[in-house]
Amino acid sequence: MISLALLAVISSPASSAPAPTSATATEPAAAPAEDPPRAPFGPRATPLADPYSDGTSSAGSGTAGAQGTSPAASGSQSLENPFDRPAAAPPTIVHDPPATTTTAGAPAPAPAPAPDRPIDDAVKTVDVPRWGGFGHFSPGVLIGDWGDFASSFEHPVMSSTRELKASPVAATVGGGGRALLAGRYLLGGRGFGMWVPTMWTDWGSARVSGGGGGFDLGLVVYNQRRWMVYPFAGVGGLGYTLEVRNNSDAPVTFGGSPLATTPAAGAVIEGGGASKFSTGFWTFELGVGFQRLQYRRKQGGGLINGGELGLLISLHDNAWSDENDVPVIGAPPARMLGVYLRLNIGGGGFFWRSMPAD
Repeated sequence: MISLALLAVISSPASSAPAPTSATATEPAAAPAEDPPRAPFGPRATPLADPYSDGTSSAGSGTAGAQGTSPAASGSQSLENPFDRPAAAPPTIVHDPPATTTTAGAPAPAPAPAPDRPIDDAVKTVDVPRWGGFGHFSPGVLIGDWGDFASSFEHPVMSSTRELKASPVAATVGGGGRALLAGRYLLGGRGFGMWVPTMWTDWGSARVSGGGGGFDLGLVVYNQRRWMVYPFAGVGGLGYTLEVRNNSDAPVTFGGSPLATTPAAGAVIEGGGASKFSTGFWTFELGVGFQRLQYRRKQGGGLINGGELGLLISLHDNAWSDENDVPVIGAPPARMLGVYLRLNIGGGGFFWRSMPAD
């Protein structure tokens, strides 16, 4: 009986598949074989299988792919690996202009135009006088040395009293005019008178006065915005007059001894009398002047004012002569070495032209 039972069990269809045991059921399934290692960003060795396709498993599709059949023929669909795409070139960054905030429905304002380039100074122009002239009245002051003539006076009684002494400051009044040529040159002439304060002593007084003039040539170094600045040089002449008054009873000798027998040995001023002596010489003048054109318009003429500062020098010394034009022997000669300041007040007119600005 036991033999028949074993034979029946062996011959039954259920014996072809053994029932899993509890140990077999709880044992985890073997992990599928891993794909060959691949680079982090390189293509996969085998394509991915679609788990939702109705065909063979991924293992079968892998076998079919290995045998050269396409995934469609094997019944499985391969999914594209997103990491298999070739590396793209780096994008080009384009800096967009900043957004312009506008109101609803209003167009964006146009960008502001670039500022104009500054104009080169070489192309700037200014209206300046070119041809014309002006005249002026010139009060001023002259500070200088007239010569040591005051020490040559002698009085027979008052010899111990103080001597005459000339003041170094003289007042001047004159005038002149200048012509402007091509906006660069000034050709002018002038004349003036001078007065030295009266010198006083115990026996009387003496006073020096004079006058002169000359011609000069100036070069305008600045001629912009109604201003003229010019150095100048000129030549001329100057004459002195010495007036002596003797208030004593005894005679006063100028430049000699009263015992001299020749009239040229010296000049004698009798008691209670007066005498005049004169001299003159050529002069050289060097200075700088400036003028301000007080014009309301750029064209035409009007008032001017300005000034001149200069040096006045005698080109030689010259002896004094009496009223009869007889030289006074023994008296120191007259000379001039002085600095002057003149103020110019006048007017003029010019033709104007546009010139490059300095």
